[in-house]
Amino acid sequence: AGLCFMLLVYGVNRKSILRKAAKDTRHREESYREIFQVLFLMVTPVIFTTFIYNCNAYLDNYLFFTILGWHGENQKALNAAYGEFSNYYVTLINVPLAMASASASAMMPEVSSCYATGDLDEANDKILETIRLTMFISIPAAVGLGVLAFPITGVLFPSSSSLSGKLLMMGAVSVVFSALSTITNSVLQSIGQQKKALHNAAISLGMDLIVLALILAVFPKTNIYAVVFAGILSSLSGCVLNNLSIRKHLNFRNEFKNTYVKPLIAAAIMGVVTWIVYYGLFAITKRPSISMLAAILIAIVVYLIAFVVVTGTTEAEMRRMPMGTKLVKVLRILRENPALRDSPPAAGRFSDRIPRRRSAILPGGLITGNVNEISCYVKKAPVRKTEKTVFRTGAFLNIGIEKSVCNFLCVFLSARFLFQI
Repeated sequence: AGLCFMLLVYGVNRKSILRKAAKDTRHREESYREIFQVLFLMVTPVIFTTFIYNCNAYLDNYLFFTILGWHGENQKALNAAYGEFSNYYVTLINVPLAMASASASAMMPEVSSCYATGDLDEANDKILETIRLTMFISIPAAVGLGVLAFPITGVLFPSSSSLSGKLLMMGAVSVVFSALSTITNSVLQSIGQQKKALHNAAISLGMDLIVLALILAVFPKTNIYAVVFAGILSSLSGCVLNNLSIRKHLNFRNEFKNTYVKPLIAAAIMGVVTWIVYYGLFAITKRPSISMLAAILIAIVVYLIAFVVVTGTTEAEMRRMPMGTKLVKVLRILRENPALRDSPPAAGRFSDRIPRRRSAILPGGLITGNVNEISCYVKKAPVRKTEKTVFRTGAFLNIGIEKSVCNFLCVFLSARFLFQI
């Protein structure tokens, strides 16, 4: 199928290619031997790297059954445990990793061209942008899978046991490490360091097998959890080794705070809200599917808002993300609060005390707000504030603060009331 597609693309662009070839008067003809030699030297390390990643699961399977078989573990129980791991856990973990693979494929031509022309700064910018985009998806995905591990496995796989949820909760962090390992591996391949990528993959595989064998030999009761832990360690070592290699060849410096810490803070906020929403709705409806769907939808909105506020993302940066234009439209809708429009104050209305804050998406993307009067009717005493409030340079989201605070208090008190019941 891939070959047929490439032939179709060539057929469509054949005339254009021939015209460009006719205009090229300064070139050197390469023999088929030279062409096949270059292809062989480039493709072979990539093939072996892919082989290492794919044979990892087979070797883990072999060690798992062999070592625990020596300890006299029940074969039927081992089959059931490994079935939960391979059929449910691995399937769910691989869903967000598809985004990392797509980002890596899209990044490779740009990084390769920048590296070939000697523009290392531009190459590093492309790499950092791709890593940030991947973390924008992978970190909240890992948090979501960990928080909703049991509902997800129970709803999507009704035949699964609680073991699947425990495995997913434990191994959700591997989404981040595996995604980063995929991106950095593609970077090495795009700058002609296929052998280094193969070397790092081999070291990660060896570490995975050694750690798994030692844990199962010394602590056989860890059972299938040892496979999950060894996989996490393998993906972590892969991304660390690849990052060191990239730093050596490109002088690449990763921005730890903006790339990892701030998205993690936004994802943590999302995780807390998701947990409250799911278990609060489940206590009322007793329907896990409805509660999970509502929690996921709310989690998306909460993470989007928290990410923009915490990281200070500009409109231009947001538009470069997948479906970025639509995300900007959603944020514009969230920014517009009808209660903040200029209108005569209505008796008893909390929001009418606050003048409209004109903070459209400004050049430079600054969130500002002149809050001249904020009234609190709890003790009948208004609290006044005249300073200019600046929430975050670079962000472009304006949230009706008073409404958000009230909504949060309502949700918090309702949840507390339900859990007390």
